[in-house]
Amino acid sequence: MSDIKMRGPEGAANTLSHDGVTYKADKKGVFTVPIEAYESLARHGFEAVGQPKTEEEIAAEEAARAAAEEAARLEAEQKAAEEAALAGEDYYTPDGEQIPGLKYVAAGRPKSFTVRYEKGGQDRVIEAWKAGDLAGIEPGRNLPSIGVK
Repeated sequence: MSDIKMRGPEGAANTLSHDGVTYKADKKGVFTVPIEAYESLARHGFEAVGQPKTEEEIAAEEAARAAAEEAARLEAEQKAAEEAALAGEDYYTPDGEQIPGLKYVAAGRPKSFTVRYEKGGQDRVIEAWKAGDLAGIEPGRNLPSIGVK
């Protein structure tokens, strides 16, 4: 029977039990346990110490690190934008430093919108249309069609 060295997850106790045998961690928090305990301990967050990582483990760690860095970058940019003050086209931190890469861009004119009538409003618009009161208004493609019920 061969042994393997494993480290527990953050906050793990310094003793563990497997198949009725208690194992104590060394000063660095590393347990020496039978190889048969590996799968059971791995399911509880323990990792082998001094063992080479598989390509899948390395790729997963790299992806997690990249995702965490991207999330941190986006969070920092969002926070900077929320705290920034606009002066012309440039944004500045509360300390007065210009934020590079952050520029104000006007949104332009809306391309569409929604009309929501107040209670009875649609009927009043239809009546005004029938009476000719809206004759000078061109509906265009952005205004709703006015129809008769």
